[in-house]
Amino acid sequence: MKNLYKFGILSMFVVFVLPNLVFASWWNPFTWSWFNKALKENTILVATSTVPIIATTTFTTTQTTISEKNINTSVVKTIKTPEPTPILTTTSATQNCVSIIDQIQKDACYVALIKIQKDPAICTNIIDATKKDSCYIYLAYLKKDLTLCDFVIEKKSTCLSLVPDKLMSERSLLIARFMKNPTLENFKSFCSEAKNITGSKVEKTMDSSREGLTTKSLSFYYDIRDCLSLDASNGIYYLSLDTSLLIPLNSVDSDSEREVKLLYNEKVNSLISTSAIRFVVFNGQESISTPRELWNYYVSLVNEDGSISDEKTRNIQSFPDVISDLNRTFNTLKSKYGN
Repeated sequence: MKNLYKFGILSMFVVFVLPNLVFASWWNPFTWSWFNKALKENTILVATSTVPIIATTTFTTTQTTISEKNINTSVVKTIKTPEPTPILTTTSATQNCVSIIDQIQKDACYVALIKIQKDPAICTNIIDATKKDSCYIYLAYLKKDLTLCDFVIEKKSTCLSLVPDKLMSERSLLIARFMKNPTLENFKSFCSEAKNITGSKVEKTMDSSREGLTTKSLSFYYDIRDCLSLDASNGIYYLSLDTSLLIPLNSVDSDSEREVKLLYNEKVNSLISTSAIRFVVFNGQESISTPRELWNYYVSLVNEDGSISDEKTRNIQSFPDVISDLNRTFNTLKSKYGN
């Protein structure tokens, strides 16, 4: 009996005291089921949501009570959120416009699409003339590109008037169009079109009563000195900027002649490499229209006794100056008209 008593005390020590001494927090007999037979209820919240891409978003919250004895599910509430703004990719948006059958709706789709893609090519798909004009006018204003006003049919003046002040001019449009491809042929077209645009100069002419004077605005053509020279027969020529302007070297050249040729050819090659304007002004004579012809004429100048004339010497020394570029001229025009 005494041994049984000692065994009981030792057992209680092992079960209840020893785990607490070694911090065995997991060892808690009072949490065992035969100490605590009360049923426990665990509450679990389950949230489900339905999120359509375009339609109104609806979130549904469901509260579920689970126990060992019963299961009770009830819907708590429904929350509606504002409809999100659909985000269209450029590819899907374009395909949407193409797939529309009705032309009016298709044009309206392209007008909306231009605000996303900002591509002038979209305007070409619009059939309605008014909407097409509006498309190009919007892009001209947005991109500050006056050349887009070229595609406006009925409202070109509106297109020009909506751009910022420095660009608000048909003259600026003409210059911008030319500067995209400044060749000699385009310069001739530039001067021709300038005759149809009001310039800054005026002249006084006799009025219809023949008793007084009236002021008349001149075309933009008269503002461009080189346009006037282009059509005049005064020994000034406009030549394409290419290797045809070069003067060939000859073995019979004197040192002074060879040096001048090298200086002149260096100037031509430099302009070919750097000039934005793809033609030059040549100061020749009425019967001499190319640098080679002028060079040969200068070389032929001799005195009656066969000696080199002073005129020949002066002309040959100044020969590199017979051509000049127009970069400064058009840079001035661009600056003046804000383009």
